[in-house]
Amino acid sequence: MKLDKWDHLLEKYKAQLDTSKVSDEDRDKVFGLLKQKVMEELDRPTHIAVIGKTGVGKTSTINSLFGTDWEISHVRAATKEEQVFIYTGERGRLKISDLPGFGEDIDTEERYREMYRRVLGECDVALFVLKADSRDMLDVQRMLRDVVGKSISNLSKRIVVGLNQVDLVQPGQWMDGPNIPSREQAKSIERIIRERVKSIKKVCAIVPSQVVAYSAFKRYRLVQLFEAMIMCTTGEAWVLDAKKNIADYLELIDPEYLPENL
Repeated sequence: MKLDKWDHLLEKYKAQLDTSKVSDEDRDKVFGLLKQKVMEELDRPTHIAVIGKTGVGKTSTINSLFGTDWEISHVRAATKEEQVFIYTGERGRLKISDLPGFGEDIDTEERYREMYRRVLGECDVALFVLKADSRDMLDVQRMLRDVVGKSISNLSKRIVVGLNQVDLVQPGQWMDGPNIPSREQAKSIERIIRERVKSIKKVCAIVPSQVVAYSAFKRYRLVQLFEAMIMCTTGEAWVLDAKKNIADYLELIDPEYLPENL
């Protein structure tokens, strides 16, 4: 594993050690231990579990955040079992668990619940994906209270709620040129965020910054979604940051709207 950009930080730390109190030999020993710790952290897979109902865009969100190429189906549930992606490379190791959508069928509900409990109990951070324009919060509240909350210790500090598909929010129409919501949509999105925070707080003491409205399809606010996940990571935040591969939002903007052409 190459340390790449972390090397200069380690060298800077080494240079700052007070040589009047620490011998060169001890300084080299401290530096060696610190370097080993950094490499261990980069090698340890940061584990993210992605949950939500069928059809909310869990898999497309994962693909957009981490450069995976999992199957996406708009007709049927593409994820019937836990899908696991482990990235290993210069960015470090990252484990992503894409869990089947809950609320799909009564025959699979209990099996899915057991799977959720097992995976959530092991993860570093959970991403709960909802459709931004859906008002069906009862199943979400029950899932948070009865399954997620009983599987993840200190849940309120280890979960991010993503409101996907904001490009479909009504009233209004998405502005394809600049790739942003219309003024009417923006107002609706702000209202939806307030309402979802209020609903979720009834079962989980989150803060508004843990609820992020975005669009995986339009690559809109993926960076903000990822930053919220970093804030909830129990380990070193830079470990997760080093492993992102976020789809470029600017690629979907009409060139005439880009700053250099204004």
